[in-house]
Amino acid sequence: MGSNIVATLKEGFATAPGITAVDLAVLTRLSDTQRLGFVAYGRWTRQAIASTPWREPEDALR
Repeated sequence: MGSNIVATLKEGFATAPGITAVDLAVLTRLSDTQRLGFVAYGRWTRQAIASTPWREPEDALR
């Protein structure tokens, strides 16, 4: 999931060069109640994504 989040952030910054930050929420449907639940939420800046070395899978967890 971390790599999908990073890919989405990088894609967002690539397609919208004027934005400086992205708020991203990942939702899931809980199997027992069928309600929606948050898996991840955060705000990432263009500088944070651009300055991170994306070499190892663990880099997505920073």
